Amino acid sequence: MAQEEVFTHNGFYTDERCHIRGPIVWVNVFVATPENRNKTDAEFMDLVAETIHARISKKTPHASVSVTPEPMHHRVMGCLSLPARGDYGAFTRFWDLYFDAFLRDVLVLALFYQAECAAGSIEIDRETLFRSFHLRSDAF
Repeated sequence: MAQEEVFTHNGFYTDERCHIRGPIVWVNVFVATPENRNKTDAEFMDLVAETIHARISKKTPHASVSVTPEPMHHRVMGCLSLPARGDYGAFTRFWDLYFDAFLRDVLVLALFYQAECAAGSIEIDRETLFRSFHLRSDAF
């Protein structure tokens, strides 16, 4: 089964891996809730960036952010997954060392996507992002 991607450019899906070579981990941000469905793409990416920043700054220690070896937005409703360069095996052994680094990497990527959405260059596939597959209890 082909995986669905979330961002489109001129009607074509973008490369989820963002041309990162080597091992990748995925930072999953769970903010695609029904009340956020009406936000513009740029506003939604602002929310993603704010959620990541809040987790980095420890303002919300349990913000809905996780790191996994595969993107979760393919199978979990309400999730936007962004790639970061890294080895998931090393991450699980040295969680404290890598977690903030991964979040800082994807914060830059989220801000890039926010600017691209604001400029109208990239759009979010809302059908993929807000579909009703599987609800995580901690995503809201």
